[in-house]
Amino acid sequence: MTNFSDIGIAGAGGANIPDQLMYPGLSQNIIETALPAQVFRQLFVQYPTNGRQSVTIPIEEGETGAVASRMGEGDEIELDIAPITSNTITAYKIGRGHTVTREMILFQMVPIIQHRLKRLGLVMGNTIDYDCAQVISGSSATSTACAGKSLGMDMTETTIASSIGQYDIINGIQRMMETNLYPDTLVVNPTGLGYIRKLPHYNSEMLYGDAVYQSGELGNIEGLRVLVSKNCPAKEAFVINSNLSATPLGQFAPMGYFAEALPIQTMMHENQRRDAYEVYAVAMYVPAVTKTDCIQKLTY
Repeated sequence: MTNFSDIGIAGAGGANIPDQLMYPGLSQNIIETALPAQVFRQLFVQYPTNGRQSVTIPIEEGETGAVASRMGEGDEIELDIAPITSNTITAYKIGRGHTVTREMILFQMVPIIQHRLKRLGLVMGNTIDYDCAQVISGSSATSTACAGKSLGMDMTETTIASSIGQYDIINGIQRMMETNLYPDTLVVNPTGLGYIRKLPHYNSEMLYGDAVYQSGELGNIEGLRVLVSKNCPAKEAFVINSNLSATPLGQFAPMGYFAEALPIQTMMHENQRRDAYEVYAVAMYVPAVTKTDCIQKLTY
């Protein structure tokens, strides 16, 4: 197979392909684009499969309390019999490819090649984000319709129908804390973000102290970091205890695992019939939620 570096022929008007478009440079191009697109993946604990396609993960069923028993001298010590089951999950493969023609390389069409590589990376990252979002949406233990109610700066309650209100976020946090779980993240889609931006509680620094918008970026709201993904299902938002950034009082298992059998990898193949090179990206993984009461779904 001809190497990319052999294609540029100065006498024929071509040149060697730039280093950043060669392997592993092209691999880095794709991966750097894929990583920022994986918003929902941040909520899962990374779980390497160590060379196996299927892995067994523990699932905690129910609770027996987060405190030990007080006892007297010689009393029998109580056993913790919290039922722990297991689930075997199997990684699946995703992939996509793009064509880089000989003309693109000979005539140094670098922007076009880079665009295709970045698009390939974006597709891979977006697919991972979408899969993680769907698993979370389908696994939530509680789904509550938003009332759209908020407390105004003049202490008057106002309601905006079919939207996320201040009370909806606070109530979601409260419901989770009543089960001895402490949420750390709020995930919304761009529409949900728009509703939140319009509430004075989250954009008025003068009246509410520290600004929640710093240089245009969304900060913490009601003590929760805010993540925005277009893959968050329509008319849904999530209050989540990922067990990654909050103190897990009473929580003995994370929300879920991202079992990764093969990180995003790239490969090249020469297609002589098309006088081109095919660049592929593949990955093998499976996201799984193991503690559904760590998710409070809000619908609007």
